[in-house]
Amino acid sequence: MLECFSRLACVFGLPLFFVASLNSTSKAQVKPSQTQNRPTELPTYLGSKTPYAAPISPRYEEAPAGCRPIHIAGVHRHGSRYLNADDGIRYLLGHFETAEQKNELTAKGRMALQWLRAAAEEFNSGNLTMQGERELYALGKRTYEKFPEVFARNDRKIVLSATFKERTRTSRDRFQDGLLDAGELSATRVETHNHEKCADLSLRYFERCQKFADYKTDKVRAIKREHRARLQNDTQNIQNRDRSLREIFTDLTRRFTEGKAWNITNAIFQLCQQDFDINAQGAHAKFCSLLNPETKAVQFQKDNITAYYKLGPIADILEPAYAKATYGMACMALEPLFAEIERHVRGNNDASAAYLGFAHAETVVPLTDYFQLFDAELAKWSASEAGPMASNLQIVTYQCVEDEQTSYKLKLLYNEKEFHFPIASCRNSYYCDWPLVQDFYREQKLAHGTGSCSIPDWNAYCGNPPQDQPPCTKKSPADTEDDT
Repeated sequence: MLECFSRLACVFGLPLFFVASLNSTSKAQVKPSQTQNRPTELPTYLGSKTPYAAPISPRYEEAPAGCRPIHIAGVHRHGSRYLNADDGIRYLLGHFETAEQKNELTAKGRMALQWLRAAAEEFNSGNLTMQGERELYALGKRTYEKFPEVFARNDRKIVLSATFKERTRTSRDRFQDGLLDAGELSATRVETHNHEKCADLSLRYFERCQKFADYKTDKVRAIKREHRARLQNDTQNIQNRDRSLREIFTDLTRRFTEGKAWNITNAIFQLCQQDFDINAQGAHAKFCSLLNPETKAVQFQKDNITAYYKLGPIADILEPAYAKATYGMACMALEPLFAEIERHVRGNNDASAAYLGFAHAETVVPLTDYFQLFDAELAKWSASEAGPMASNLQIVTYQCVEDEQTSYKLKLLYNEKEFHFPIASCRNSYYCDWPLVQDFYREQKLAHGTGSCSIPDWNAYCGNPPQDQPPCTKKSPADTEDDT
């Protein structure tokens, strides 16, 4: 078995940590006692559908003498959710029910059919599961508990914004519930905003950049086909897949063509991912149990390649026209965060205590590329690490007073872990001087071709019409991918 996993790592570029891992609502319902409903260790083959796993009792570097936290700015991905569409469920039901009528289901297959019917009943397209609600509630509670000083001043508002999707608004509301339950906060201090579709440059910039829309349609789809074909034509992968399917269907060779057989495992894998987002503790016993580890490894690789080229750093740039297409546009998400930090630095009395957005993987993951948080090589980059459910990037501003002189430092947190800013003079500490971050950010915008990230500069970078508010980009009829 170990030799097989090593082969997967070598042939398909699976990260070594992944190979090792294979061996090894309503507010009333979201209670603090319910916030831990997942195992400590989660499999890394779930990709961007991985449930959020908060670090256990993280220890942060102590702030420099004379420094105290005064503000938090950030963006968060929504919590664990149901699949966007029930196509896979309906596809599987058709095959399983036909096989049932012909008495071609094994005992395991008959059990899977019961799971499918239950999944169809429970399905709630794209919306948060209760587990997802608990993830955001617990995150809000921990945010207060880690930085109570930030929320101590009663004259500072807390600004929470969400996109037009229901899952992001529910995520924001559960986060707010956690904040309010954690301390002596008045709900009147919380200011919520609901951004409308195609009118949201900060949290859904990705749907308004034509360059990115063209890249997804023109390149990502071609890459996906190429890698899918390579993986699905591999003889060992076919044998492993069939070994899984023979435990479900009694007459595999007559029932399925190659294409249908892979479609079956694709759909099962998606439901495996969803099971972890519904209830991570019991997920192993359901749809995930229908696929052997080798087939799950291939499914992960296919998903990871798509996520990497759609949202990741794409280290092996394909063409100059699409260089940095996945994250050059992300300056639009950082502009309002840094503007709010600057308000504190300038001493504006109406600056917020916290300025937080709730959005999507397409919003958050490009920012991890922007700040160079993860290895840029495809063989080492993992969507499970770079963009799990409820991913969160928070920038904490510290006010420092020494010899009656005031300065400001920033700490960068991703998924509640400290990361160094990619600045040479800040590598010895997680606290980086604000002017250094400003300079780095200014250089990044120029390097990515977005100029000052003003709307005219950004439109020019994206190839949009030169207007103040770019519309939603036009999608190819074949481009049916929805945001995550």
